Amino acid sequence: HFIDLHSNELVKSLPSYWEDTPDMLRFFSQENGKGAQPAGTIPVTLDVTSLYTNIPIAQGINIFKAFLDTRADKSVPTSFLITLLTLVLTCNILVFNNQYFLQLIGTAMGTRVAPTFACLFMGAIELMMLGAWTGVQPRLYKRYIDDIFLLWTGSENELLKFISHLNKFHPFLKFKASSNFETRTVEF
Repeated sequence: HFIDLHSNELVKSLPSYWEDTPDMLRFFSQENGKGAQPAGTIPVTLDVTSLYTNIPIAQGINIFKAFLDTRADKSVPTSFLITLLTLVLTCNILVFNNQYFLQLIGTAMGTRVAPTFACLFMGAIELMMLGAWTGVQPRLYKRYIDDIFLLWTGSENELLKFISHLNKFHPFLKFKASSNFETRTVEF
């Protein structure tokens, strides 16, 4: 809880940030106020498969540290927060079928800092993924933890190539996509 208290505001600075459903609905209302989307635009949803349990701990900690270093208020040193985060991530023991297991990758979903950890990790990774993509860019890209919404103006084939790029970019992150080029609708 202490780590999250000193880091969760950083998530709000991510370009893809959506706080919750009301925030998403306000965003859509503002988008609709700007007028119609370009012809051929379709909504697409992506889900990061098992995000929490697929974040490499060392990479996640390095990304988290980089974000902590951007804080204006550093009255609690980054090094102290990283020490605490390391303990939270590396000392997570679970019991299954009367056997004890140490979680070696990712974070437990019940940990208070897990959503912040996952959001900051995805925030850094998605900037790299989108930056490395040389094809048609999404017109809009927004995310709530592991659920992504984008507006696509390219062809269906280009979308498939984009999704393939995302799925090849990081060894542990896989994306499940949903779109419909006929109805131009999607459930989110």
